[in-house]
Amino acid sequence: MAKARVAVLISGAGTNMAALLYAAKHFDCPYEIVLVASNNPDAVGLTLAKAEGIATFAQSHVGFSRAEHDEIMHNHITKAGATYVVLAGYMRMSSSCSISSPLSGSIEQMFSISSPQNSNLIA
Repeated sequence: MAKARVAVLISGAGTNMAALLYAAKHFDCPYEIVLVASNNPDAVGLTLAKAEGIATFAQSHVGFSRAEHDEIMHNHITKAGATYVVLAGYMRMSSSCSISSPLSGSIEQMFSISSPQNSNLIA
C-alpha cells in the first residue's frame, strides 16, 4: 500500500514536525513527509528537515496579501505531491483559496496539531 504524502507547515523550532518526521521512519508508518514549509525563513525546524533529507520551502508572508501567500504555499505543496497538509505549530490559518482552489483537488485533507482545541480536521 502506498504511503500518504504529507506536507508539514511549521513556524519555528519544528518540535511537532520532528515528532512526525521520526514517527515516519518506522517501517509501518502510513505516511511519508514530502515537504516541510514555513512562512518564517529562519524557522529552526527547516534545518532539521533538511538534515533529514526532507525537501523544504520558506516564504515570508510580509509584503503579500493572505491570498497571495497562500497561493505560493499551495503551489509548493502541490508541486511536492502532498495529498495531506499538517499545520504543525504553523501560526497562520490558511484562507479558503489554499484549500478550495481548483488546483487543490490533490490535497485531500488539512489537519492542525497546533493546540488541543484545534487538533481536528479543518478542511
